[in-house]
Parts: sequence; C-alpha cells; structure tokens
Amino acid sequence: MNIRKINMLLLAVTFIITCCSCSESEKPASTESAVVTQTAKTIIPSKMIHIPAGNFQMGTSDPAFQDAQPVHKVTLHDYWIDEHEVTNAEFAKFVN
Repeated sequence: MNIRKINMLLLAVTFIITCCSCSESEKPASTESAVVTQTAKTIIPSKMIHIPAGNFQMGTSDPAFQDAQPVHKVTLHDYWIDEHEVTNAEFAKFVN
C-alpha cells in the first residue's frame, strides 16, 4: 500500500473516530487535526469543518424523477467534514 493510500485511510479513520466518539461537551476546541503515517512519521494537517444539525426537504415532485419521490423532511445531527473535497477520479486512484 503506498503512502497516499495509508494517509487517506488514516484520515478517514480519524474522522470517523472524531465524529462517533465525542459528545457535545467533548468536541475538540480546534478544528485542526493531524494524521501521522506509520511509515514516514509525516504530520499532515487536516482542517475539519463543523456542519450544524438541521432539517431539510429531500426529494422532488417532478415526475421525471420517480426514484426521488416523495418529498420528505430529513433531520441530520451535527457532524465534521474535511475542508477539501475529493473527486471521484481521486478516490478511484486511491482505491486502485
């Protein structure tokens, strides 16, 4: 497994642990985190963005999109997400 794959895997694990294990009072004061690779011991900063809890309407009444019906209310808990997106091409390169 190359360094990039290890870094992305460790970042994903860090994200999951951070999101799942912290109660509201235990959330980190800073959104800065770091991933340390096992092979090179390189510290890679990763900025996380807090997304607050909320509701939104999901779906459509447009008959062209039968699989997106009916419109319904969705409620999400707050969560943290990486500041930078990963494209499908970048993800495909990572998993291959």
